[in-house]
Amino acid sequence: MNVVIKKITASAPSLDSPSTDRRDEIVFSIGKSDIGRVLVARSNIGICATLLGSDAGELRRDLSSRFLGCTLVRDDEAVRDELEKVIRFIANPDEGLDLPLDIRGTRFQRRVWEVLRTVRVGAVITYAALARRIGEPNAVHAVELA
Repeated sequence: MNVVIKKITASAPSLDSPSTDRRDEIVFSIGKSDIGRVLVARSNIGICATLLGSDAGELRRDLSSRFLGCTLVRDDEAVRDELEKVIRFIANPDEGLDLPLDIRGTRFQRRVWEVLRTVRVGAVITYAALARRIGEPNAVHAVELA
């Protein structure tokens, strides 16, 4: 049995999403971790993206596609501390990671992310349990594959 999430989230940001602010500046840096390259991006509120990949150019393009209309500035010095913390966390997740976050997305996405932040490292939560915890038990349904 597989679980499918209903298509109730929009791909475009909602009107109340901070990412619709075209004056937004996002600084970012790219480093190497044990599992590949990592890009960490920060707005004036907090970390708004952590992306993993093998190619720095691809990570930069991915960031650009996620923050249309925002000014993206590579500033290795400004993001150095956050990047180092993320790289240490990748190497040793048991130590935890505490960074200010700028959580963007639709209201539904932000509610999901807030619940996911409460799940401890190594724990498992099903889609159905997550949907119940955000008060949207019908957001997930089971589908039998033939």
